[in-house]
Amino acid sequence: MKFKYLFISFIAGMVLMSVELTATRILAPIVGLSIYTWTSAIGIMLLGLMLGSYLGGWLIDRFKKEKVGINFLVLAAIFIALIPLISRWISKAITFDFPLIFIILFLSLILFFYRLYFWALFILFF
Repeated sequence: MKFKYLFISFIAGMVLMSVELTATRILAPIVGLSIYTWTSAIGIMLLGLMLGSYLGGWLIDRFKKEKVGINFLVLAAIFIALIPLISRWISKAITFDFPLIFIILFLSLILFFYRLYFWALFILFF
């Protein structure tokens, strides 16, 4: 039983790293590949993981059921699967009237924050 949870955590960590590494490749055609892109993508992902872990710790103290964790997994998987579709839509709708750093932060928030937030919630239930 313990091996099952370790394996789930290992796979979840691999998925998180994959999303983090591909984040800059998704942002690059829209805003370019710069230090701002890398910093924003990594910072937003860490913020999502932090808040997801905090809320996940609070929820796991109240509901110690695997079903709740599985619901977060499904929600995170749906959000991660939607990243390419949302990025195409945003790349057509974005205007460059604001400073580039704000555009990069906004895109990182829209594309990656909630996905990793729910993924962190899922990880804590196992």
